[in-house]
Amino acid sequence: MRGRSAAARIAERYPEATWECSHLGGDRFAATMLILSHGLFYGRVDQAEDPADIVTLYTEGRVDERYLRGRSSHSAAVQSAQHHARAVVPDDRIDAFAPVRVVERDEHVEVMLEGLHGPVEVWLRETYSEPIFTMCRAHAPGPVRQWELIEVKAGG
Repeated sequence: MRGRSAAARIAERYPEATWECSHLGGDRFAATMLILSHGLFYGRVDQAEDPADIVTLYTEGRVDERYLRGRSSHSAAVQSAQHHARAVVPDDRIDAFAPVRVVERDEHVEVMLEGLHGPVEVWLRETYSEPIFTMCRAHAPGPVRQWELIEVKAGG
């Protein structure tokens, strides 16, 4: 029901641009949102003071980093790298931190992103969580892939 109230609040301000569906996945207990055409995934939007503000930022070419979960057109490693880059180098533009190169090493992944003042390099290590229930109809817990931050280097 949390998603329904978030959708209703968004539809009040953006009725022609709001569609409600039953499930996007990725967030078992909270409202999720997908903004097209950029493919921006947001989670826990029901916790925003006004979920429509996320859409307003989008119309201004910006993202709300508090709820942003990634961009569907990028790999999981790039999405994670962009998240960590935004924490170090403040830049809320939608197209900030475009991926330049991804190199998979034996022990880690190196992601180079395009930064406003030069490249941003993010090193990540793939890990797995303890088994958890991640889907509404899960019958058994399972591990979830995670990306542990090793280092962020911002050019400048």
